[in-house]
Order: sequence, then structure tokens, then C-alpha cells
Amino acid sequence: MRYALIADIHGNLHALQAVLDDAGRRRADACILLGDYNLSCAYPDEVTTLLRKLKPRIAVSGNEEIHLKNLMEQDQSTWTDGQLQAVYQSFRALSDENRRYMARLPEEAAIRDGRTIVTAFHDFNRFFGLKESKENRVSSNHFATLVRDRRLTPKQAVERSKAKLTSNPRLRQSMDRFPDGVYLFGHEHLQYHLELGGKLCV
Repeated sequence: MRYALIADIHGNLHALQAVLDDAGRRRADACILLGDYNLSCAYPDEVTTLLRKLKPRIAVSGNEEIHLKNLMEQDQSTWTDGQLQAVYQSFRALSDENRRYMARLPEEAAIRDGRTIVTAFHDFNRFFGLKESKENRVSSNHFATLVRDRRLTPKQAVERSKAKLTSNPRLRQSMDRFPDGVYLFGHEHLQYHLELGGKLCV
């Protein structure tokens, strides 16, 4: 099977359409959706509707979907935080049906592809029980800092971050508890992969 891995759309409909067009050209057999779909940008309802039309698809929730579920249980009259107005507006733009769909998404999904187990989850650190720190951070913000302040090339920045991550003994101990297979994540807004033992993390 050939999968299109899509994460951290954040309501960006035009970017999602471009990614799906590319996946079609590359003849992806299915889409695996890795969370954070629609609480940040201008088209939350349109993004959700488009994602629901994708077949076949495997989808898990991200921290935005967890936040959405919490919002569903709140009194909107208390939504007075100025910093969250974009989130509130995105929530209100979602249809009731699309809100319910997002709220029902599981945190984790696993499929079998031949002899390989493929596990999808949004947040690498949370999945492996790690607290985010300098030792296990491979994020777009950290990446940008390395390129700007350390004058590294993008490739050097990714390799430096991966080396720190894979040398973390806590990560190795945590990963030893999991079976071999492929583990897919979003959240970091950065594309990379690493392999430790029989585990490939993307």
C-alpha cells in the first residue's frame, strides 16, 4: 500500500487541496490523517467536509480536536479570552455534524499492512511518554532556530536534531516497550524519519 500522510492542516483549505492533488498524482492508495485539522485558519468546516469525503482514510485526533471536545462542553458566554478569538470563530464555523465527527476521532489507530503494524498518533512525545525538552525536540520552531542562529543548512539542522533525539536514553527505554513496526506522527510541523531497532518513526 502507498499512503499519503497528512497532518496539521489547521484549517488551511487551499494547502490541503494542493496536498491531495499531489497524493492523487502519486497514486496514493489511502490517506492517513494525523490530527490538528481545523481550529486555526479560515476554512474549518470546508476542510472537515473534504477530509470526510476521503476514502479510504484512517484518521486520529490531535490536540486541536481534544480542545474542540472541551469547547463543546463549555458555555460560550464565558469565551472572553482575546487570544482565543480565532479558535472560537473556527469552532462556530463548524457544522454540528462536523463537530461531532471530529469529537469522535480516536487518539490512536493501528492497521496491518502485510506483516507490518502501522500505528498512527498525533504527538511523538506524548505517545512515548516523554516530556518535551531540548533533548527530544524536533519541531519546526527548533529547526528554524538552528538554521538561523547556528547557521546550519536545513539538512544539517534535521540531522542534528535527530542525533540528539536518538541518543536520549529515556526514549530508547520507552521505545523498547513497544513492538516493532511503523509509527506515524504529526504535531511538529517538520518532515523527518528515524529508525531505532525495529521501529520506524515518521
